[in-house]
Amino acid sequence: MNRIRELRNNKGILQEELAKLLQISQGTLSYWENGKYEPDNDSLKKLADYFSVSIDYLLNQTDNPTPPDGKSAIDDNGLKFALWGRTDIDDDVLEDVQAYAAFAAKRKRERENEVSG
Repeated sequence: MNRIRELRNNKGILQEELAKLLQISQGTLSYWENGKYEPDNDSLKKLADYFSVSIDYLLNQTDNPTPPDGKSAIDDNGLKFALWGRTDIDDDVLEDVQAYAAFAAKRKRERENEVSG
């Protein structure tokens, strides 16, 4: 997982700092960066969110850090299955989840701008 090391170094943070943000040990992060272990799905999501890249980029499945349209590459049925383990979920419920996710992402960007600005 050299991409993690690359992204961390580009952001100018130490392993210790990133490990603390991810609530993992520095040793675990070191293992990820050296390819001895791979992050679990939750950790991959946290890393992708923190570095604003796609999980595919973290996994070296693409050289493009973000999905082509800047949105999630997963379709609605894939999202339903990922969240609930099935696809027969009411579309209104899915829209509510997507609206909340957009709200949470906007709020996060606003907080980051307050801290850096």
